[in-house]
Amino acid sequence: MEDNKVQVSLEELLYYILFAVILFTKGVGLDEGSLLFRGCLMLGVLLLACKFLVGQYSMAEIIIAGVLGIWGAFTFKVTGSLGMFIYVVLAIGMKNVSVKRIFVVGTTVWSICMFYSVTAAVFWGRTGVRRVDEKFGMGPVLRESLGYTHPNVLHITYVLLMVFALYLCINHKKKIFYTVCLLLLGNLYVFMYSFSSTGVLTSAVLFILFFYFYKRRKFSLWETGIIQGLPIVCVIISIVFPMALGNGILFEIVNKIFNSRLWAIKVFFALYDISLFGGGNEGIDFSLDNSYVYAINEYGVIPFIMLTAAYVLLLRYCIKKNLRMELAVICTFLFAGISEPFLFNASIKNITFIFLGEFLYRVIENEKCVFKLLSRYNKCFLFSCDFGIKLKKRLSSTRWKMVAGVALTAGILSFLLLFPKDVIGINQVYVDEKLCDAARDTVRLTEFPAVDGTMYIENASKDINYYYFTHENSQLIELMDLRFKISLSVYIAVAVGILYMCGRKTFNQKFRTEK
Repeated sequence: MEDNKVQVSLEELLYYILFAVILFTKGVGLDEGSLLFRGCLMLGVLLLACKFLVGQYSMAEIIIAGVLGIWGAFTFKVTGSLGMFIYVVLAIGMKNVSVKRIFVVGTTVWSICMFYSVTAAVFWGRTGVRRVDEKFGMGPVLRESLGYTHPNVLHITYVLLMVFALYLCINHKKKIFYTVCLLLLGNLYVFMYSFSSTGVLTSAVLFILFFYFYKRRKFSLWETGIIQGLPIVCVIISIVFPMALGNGILFEIVNKIFNSRLWAIKVFFALYDISLFGGGNEGIDFSLDNSYVYAINEYGVIPFIMLTAAYVLLLRYCIKKNLRMELAVICTFLFAGISEPFLFNASIKNITFIFLGEFLYRVIENEKCVFKLLSRYNKCFLFSCDFGIKLKKRLSSTRWKMVAGVALTAGILSFLLLFPKDVIGINQVYVDEKLCDAARDTVRLTEFPAVDGTMYIENASKDINYYYFTHENSQLIELMDLRFKISLSVYIAVAVGILYMCGRKTFNQKFRTEK
């Protein structure tokens, strides 16, 4: 940075736009098969092609990028899933790109997209997938995804936002305390809707590993061995462990803890074939909520072994270069892959492929560049940082304790005084039996009168068996009403805090001018 300006090359800028476009698709909850999703992906591929044209690459880099690109396209052709193809695009475009700047872009795009999705779901009815499950001894509760494809996906989406924020703020002692407090409050808010135990566990692991690796300046021999062997350990837990438990009482206990994930793995390996190069198995009518089993099914044994080896080598490289924050992210995601399938599917949340791409180019760098077709157009652009510097100064001079106190007071008063007991106005809820896991009888409706205060999840139909919930037979409606009032109070608190901060600044500036 020179004279409050930052220099960015054209090929680097193209990648940031590519990353922002692809991240946007899942940040707002687009489905893999939607037209907008496919359009954004095509734009991303076009940007990647432009980046290769204006960059300079050695023969080894071109060959490796080409092989990986063909394999990514092959997996899409065979499996119909865009997951690995998207991750290959992100990885092979990483030459001459700053990881920190990628995280700045990711934080900006992901936070805006999540704010839109949550706001649209809470106030405008863009709810996404909803389920009713019995959780934590509370009886049936309505779990919401707030515009995403599953309540667990909502929480993992927030975990990625936490990763972006912690990666950028962990080395700033003044920022990290407030960042952690905000992230914890956000975690509670998201959990209030998702009721995702895996999401909370992943968040806890993320915090623990970030601060563990932040404090560890040097790793012992046994720590190095455990970190490097983590991918293999995760594979053993995912594949070997469920098969070794047998079918006794221990299996039933562990399977219940993991919400029937072990049962799904055992059934999959018992009924379906595994191929060397994947292709997926048609007709699977249960979820494989495990990234490693998902990868074996979709991509085959040989690519799966290569992916596992790549992660082992990546961890070794990060240890050697003392990339501790990268280690925290990679280890957290590898651990989360045991209970969630997002590592290798089209969710675009596994940002460790960014580290894999950087590692790939570091290994084969220093070779002679032979491909530089349009490299003369790879100009550098200067972007002014004046706005960012002024904003940073303004934020650093803000009395955040006062702002937080005013916002908290406004939120509490709103919750206690502004809203009546029944805000949502719902008296009975009918839930499609396919979206409900509750121990109770179902009902089948022959007609659907237009009665105020009745909600149908997902649709009203004569061909559906429903679970029926009221104020009398469960706490489901009370919890819905409570979290809507909390959401209203949170938004009011944030708005009041922002207005107070801006008003105080304006008043102080005017007072100084008059004085």
